[in-house]
Parts: sequence; C-alpha cells; structure tokens
Amino acid sequence: MTTPDTTTATEWQHVATLVAWLDRHNGDGPHETALRPLKLSEETGEVMRAYIGMTGQNPRKGITHTPGDVAAELCDVILSAMTALHRFTDDPEATFTATVRARNERLTALIARESGRCEAAHRDDPTGCEGAQDAVRIIDQHGTETPACVHHGARLYASLDKPLVHTGTVHRAALAVYYRAQSTPPFAWHTERR
Repeated sequence: MTTPDTTTATEWQHVATLVAWLDRHNGDGPHETALRPLKLSEETGEVMRAYIGMTGQNPRKGITHTPGDVAAELCDVILSAMTALHRFTDDPEATFTATVRARNERLTALIARESGRCEAAHRDDPTGCEGAQDAVRIIDQHGTETPACVHHGARLYASLDKPLVHTGTVHRAALAVYYRAQSTPPFAWHTERR
C-alpha cells in the first residue's frame, strides 16, 4: 500500500484520509459510529479549557493559553465534525456545501429584510431597489433562486456564471433584467464611484 501525500491535501482530502485510517484501526461498526460525534464533546471541552487559560479565569494557573491556542482547538472541533459527518452521508463534502448554501440563503434573506432591499442587493452595493423586491427570480448555476427587483436583478444576473431569470410578480420584468444585464458590468458596485 502506498502512503498518500498529505502535504498538499485539501481539508476534505485530509479528513477522508483520517476516516480511512480510523476505520482501519477502530473498525466501522455502530460503536465507532457513536464515538465519532462524541469526539465533538471532547474537542469542545478543549476549546473551553484553552479559552479559560487565555483569559486567566483560574487564578491558581493564571494565563496559560493564547488566542492562537483557542483558534487551533476550534479547528479541531471543525475537523472532528467533518470526520463524524462521513458516518451519516455518502458525500460529506456535498452535504456540507449544500448546508452552507442553505444557511447562506437564509442569512441573505434576513439581511435583505433588515436593509429594506431585495435579496439580490449585495451588501456592498449602496443603491436602492427599483420597483417590487420580488419582480423577478434570479437562478444561479446551482439552482439557487433569489428574488430581486429589476435593478439588483440585472446586477446579480451580470455577475453570475450561466444565470437564468424568471418573471416574479411583475409581468415582463425578466426581459427588462436580461436586457439591462447585457450592459451592466459584473460586480458593478465595485467599479462605481462613491
């Protein structure tokens, strides 16, 4: 058996190598499946120990850790979660990516509602909406739909790779977005003078 080159491994390659190693040494039965998520509790405890050490909360010990120690322990929690995820899905990377995308959609919608602008308005784009905030739906290459006004819909459309635009609540708005996007530079809010 050849030893994998782990010096340039991505996070997911590293975790796949770790999972294979753990499975060889510990097996892959129900007990091992239960222990993988339990490892998160151990790692979380190490985060708290490092944080207490960083703040000097224990006067007997004083300051024993740095913010870097806390960060490293947090990374161990993330890696442990990634390792455990392999037990519950056939494609942990795709599952994680889909979950992050879904959470990002919720966050984007929340931020848009708070700003009073449509969901397509980028946080760095200071311009206001034009018309109904759900005049169209912009669909990215992954199938994620974002309701948009005509103005921000055109800006988003121009900034995406292989987007689609569908009419939302305003008749013919999709055509307006499509044609406007043809003369809109990608990420227009970065190139405009402020």
